Amino acid sequence: MDVAALHQGYPGTIYSHYQLEALKQQNSKFQEELSLSQERSSSEIQRIGNLCEEIEELKLNSHKSQYQQDMKDRETLSNQETREERNFQKTDKDKELETLRNEIAVLRGENAIAKTLQSAVEALERDKAQLQGCVTSLEQRLMGQQTSEGGDSGMPSSGDAVLDQLREEKEFAEGQV
Repeated sequence: MDVAALHQGYPGTIYSHYQLEALKQQNSKFQEELSLSQERSSSEIQRIGNLCEEIEELKLNSHKSQYQQDMKDRETLSNQETREERNFQKTDKDKELETLRNEIAVLRGENAIAKTLQSAVEALERDKAQLQGCVTSLEQRLMGQQTSEGGDSGMPSSGDAVLDQLREEKEFAEGQV
């Protein structure tokens, strides 16, 4: 027997009770989905924070590594200059010119590394912003869905299409990481 037949044969309170139970179940499902989405969102935000920390560590390590390399290069240059002085008896201007050329080569290498690191940081920041936007959008849609269902006209809706769409968007956002 369908709900309409029950409504015709029984007082209106039975129909309202079934409708209320269906809405309660639907609300419970939405609450679970929201909770899961919030947990995942929190996890993603924490992961993004960890990535930011790793980027900062990489920057520091890169600077330390580059400094150490520079010191090695300078020591190597110094040793090389000493050997060259013994072998060729270069003039002071020739030595200075060669030292400057070597320093320019080192600085060019440092500049290339800095540009590469900057590009990587910018790409990660764009990815972070995009992921945060997706998370915010999902949370807003879930909150908006719950709000709009609270003011519904009394007709129960399945909400499956909305949940499916939110799941797809969430999976897409997770796939972007």
